Amino acid sequence: MVAVLTVLQRSVSLPGVEKERAKVQHDPVTAFSQVTTAPLACQKLKTSDIKALSNVAAPLYEEIKNFSLQLDCTTEDLRDARNDVTRLEQRALQSEQLCIQRENEIATLRSELEKAHACNSAEQKRSRALEEYWKETSDKQRNEIVFKVRSRLEHEVNEIRLCLDRSSPNVAMAMDRVKKIEEFLASVESI
Repeated sequence: MVAVLTVLQRSVSLPGVEKERAKVQHDPVTAFSQVTTAPLACQKLKTSDIKALSNVAAPLYEEIKNFSLQLDCTTEDLRDARNDVTRLEQRALQSEQLCIQRENEIATLRSELEKAHACNSAEQKRSRALEEYWKETSDKQRNEIVFKVRSRLEHEVNEIRLCLDRSSPNVAMAMDRVKKIEEFLASVESI
């Protein structure tokens, strides 16, 4: 576009335009505006000026058309990029919400796990206490049974000795004591 403006500026020679060209040489839009409007503002328009404007207008139109197409493509790309950004922001927000939800679930599960550990610990203490109680109880009962069995058997054995350890042993009485021992042992087995 700058090339077209330079050609246009050089081809149009109007009075007072040279000074204006020197001022606006660095601004292509202003240069184009001044170069295209200056000939139209003059009262005497030369055929060569019209021809120069005509020669510049067609390429300028093509450049403007190409620029417009590029602008449309860029606008469409920008719109697509904005839509992509919006979708990504929505996905990020959903991910963030899901993350917060998962963190809350983890906190809840962690709390439940801590409660379960505390409950398990209490249950283990209770279980150990019960185990100790039943061990003490069974030891006590076992000792009582052993004492009763020993006492009973010692008594019967002593009686059998007395029956048999005489000058005339009483075998019938000794056999009665043996039967009592057998009955006692049978009753102990059923316990």
